[in-house]
Amino acid sequence: MTDRKRRIVLALVSMLPAAALDVAAGPVRLGSAPLCEASALQLVPCRSGPGDSACAVVADNERKKTLFEFRIDQAGRLVDQTVVALSSPVEDMEAIAADEAGRLWIIGSHGRKSWKKGCAPDPDRLTLAIVRPNTDGYAGRLIHTDADEWTRLVKRDCARDLVRVTTLPKLATELCDALFEAERHATESKAKCAQAFNVEGAAALPTEDGPSAIWLGLRGPQLHDKAVMLRLDAVGDAPSFNGVATIDLEGRGIRELAVAGGWLWGIAGTAEDAATQSWLWRTRVQKVRHGAEIAHGDVEVLHRKLPPSSEGLAIVGDTAIVVVDGDKPDDGETDCETEPLQLTVPE
Repeated sequence: MTDRKRRIVLALVSMLPAAALDVAAGPVRLGSAPLCEASALQLVPCRSGPGDSACAVVADNERKKTLFEFRIDQAGRLVDQTVVALSSPVEDMEAIAADEAGRLWIIGSHGRKSWKKGCAPDPDRLTLAIVRPNTDGYAGRLIHTDADEWTRLVKRDCARDLVRVTTLPKLATELCDALFEAERHATESKAKCAQAFNVEGAAALPTEDGPSAIWLGLRGPQLHDKAVMLRLDAVGDAPSFNGVATIDLEGRGIRELAVAGGWLWGIAGTAEDAATQSWLWRTRVQKVRHGAEIAHGDVEVLHRKLPPSSEGLAIVGDTAIVVVDGDKPDDGETDCETEPLQLTVPE
């Protein structure tokens, strides 16, 4: 998180009371260092206690080898932070989805470095892991795409090997053109850097004839000013996608996804870090399919005043749990420069 972004978050959180945020309880501290830059949230079964009890894991995009487990109390708060190991290190973790087989899909952003760091490609972020819980934490398979291979997929062979759809090939071509242009112009300005390929959300959505499909939500780029969702297909040496959908979030990108109660829930925010507050929204799961163009009228915007750096979302009953990004310690310090926060929102 940049200094400017941190000041924006602190100012908004301090100035807006709970009533202005339309939340059940205002932002409070989430855990403690080494968890600082909370970037994704996923419900998981508790390791101990009743089989139907719910806990959660939180990712920190600066901690590639650990996750943070929490118990959810009766008020919908994340409490009792525990640090657990991740055997398959994922750089810049920005999204987590849980499938019906009990696996966690942990997705690196696959994006570039920040504008402050020159918007340079970052090969370490081209990772995703498919893991299961064990006694020490989570372990499983790591997929790390070669940087040259990713460049080939995005810039030359996108419509053949990256977005591999059997129907609506024109949609795949349009998306690939958008990806190519976003990457080509990424280093020209801060705004264009923010529109480069960047995964921020993931959710396992049911299908009609088989196991759930993992859909990724992009912070950027957008297609015809609409946010993009991609359905994961084969995951070999590199990911590929067999489904594309767009959703009209009035120019915002996707910052997080979750699924519950027949709804796909999400956080919408500006692609570029800005003072603009984020939205909590949802749409019916059945709306999400390859080729879907989900109109704004099919999107229920529940709250429009989440802090700009809201990056994690989980739904428990009629409550949305939202986590807000903080900032890592300065060199030599042990406490977070800015504490990550959590808040709850009634449905």
